[in-house]
Amino acid sequence: MSDEFTHSIPLTSSETTIEEDDGIHERGQGDTGFLNNEIDTPLSLHEQIKGVPFGVEYFGLNNYMDLNEVTDIDKVRDKLEIIEDYVNELITTKGLMDITESYESIMKQIEEMLYFEETETSISKINKVYQMIIMSKKAKEVEKRKSELIEKLYG
Repeated sequence: MSDEFTHSIPLTSSETTIEEDDGIHERGQGDTGFLNNEIDTPLSLHEQIKGVPFGVEYFGLNNYMDLNEVTDIDKVRDKLEIIEDYVNELITTKGLMDITESYESIMKQIEEMLYFEETETSISKINKVYQMIIMSKKAKEVEKRKSELIEKLYG
């Protein structure tokens, strides 16, 4: 048995590793990170580390920190929280990596379904995504109740 302790730790979705026995090894082409002093924040820790949910950056909400109960007339903070929960749930259920690229990938799919106009504002996009999520949850609830009723009736 060797005295050397070697363990590979994945850094990104490409096949990239750090070897603990002798430090950082070559990374995949186009990767950033430790070599460029850029460390990607795990999506689950983004708000704790950066002070805002990743959706703030994704949607380009420059005034997010200024929104409060009085100024947030569109309830953007509440809607963004629901969007964040929904996307994080999808990332977990689909077994995707805890990285911002997973969030972006899911949002791209949602945007393609909703046909955003190039001129749409961030608030408009958030409202459309929020409405889609609410309708999706309602549809799932109806389907669940329908299944329960069929089970009751036909056993």
